[in-house]
Parts: sequence; structure tokens; C-alpha cells
Amino acid sequence: MRSSQYLLNKLTAFENVTLSMDIANVHQNDKEVRAIELLEKVGLDQDQIHRRILKLSGR
Repeated sequence: MRSSQYLLNKLTAFENVTLSMDIANVHQNDKEVRAIELLEKVGLDQDQIHRRILKLSGR
């Protein structure tokens, strides 16, 4: 199963993560910093964090 099935293609990686945090009721002040930390942990740099999902996959 591909992880892209769980992501919204029209959103950036950052927007996908913060949307999930909105659903989980994560406090606004913590959300943006935590999203960047998590995306960097999986190997995305600052430029990639703000790319749309389809651009990350090379499509």
C-alpha cells in the first residue's frame, strides 16, 4: 500500500501534516513547529516541505 493514498495531492507536505493536526485538535502554537520537525525527520528539506505531494514523488 502506498502512503500517497493517505495524502491530498493538491496540498503541500506541510499542509497535509498540519491538516492532520487540525483534525487531532493540536494547539495552533505547537502545530507549525511540530509539522516542520516531523517532515525534517523523514528527510524533507525546507524546499521540499512546501512542495505539493505530486512534485515530491517525481510525477
